[in-house]
Amino acid sequence: MKLQGAFILCISLFLSVSGARSQTGIPSPKDFKEALAVPDPETGSRVIVRESADISSFLNKPTNGHKKIRGYRVRIFFDNSQQARANAQATLARFKESFPDIPADMIYENPYFKVAVGNCLTMDEAMIVWGRVKDQFPQAVPAREDLPLEKLIERPAEPASENSEDAQ
Repeated sequence: MKLQGAFILCISLFLSVSGARSQTGIPSPKDFKEALAVPDPETGSRVIVRESADISSFLNKPTNGHKKIRGYRVRIFFDNSQQARANAQATLARFKESFPDIPADMIYENPYFKVAVGNCLTMDEAMIVWGRVKDQFPQAVPAREDLPLEKLIERPAEPASENSEDAQ
């Protein structure tokens, strides 16, 4: 069962690379595999990727960025009152101020405004996010959602290190 989960994760990562490469400058799977095959200058180690023809043809299909994968997010706001939009915006701003390292989005699905945070592949990951936010957002609840693959490869900007000269 764990092998099947690892296989799905690998496929998801390859899909995310192929789906976002035209928009974000991420290399194609072929370029990525070629880069892995170059021996490491220090150790001489390299990676050889072998894949079935079915997977290769699937990864090379053109995409319009519409690929999604079933995942989980933590919903911290859900309302359809007259003040829902303003309350959702305020909740999103408060969340981003408190947790700048966790991705967050305001979503409108008629008639509800929602604020969902985190982009998790497993319920375990969502529970970790929930554990971090539940004290400040007591109404938070993990929820299953279809996540666009490009959201899974987004990386938050890393803060500049104060001791950057010491690290060099």
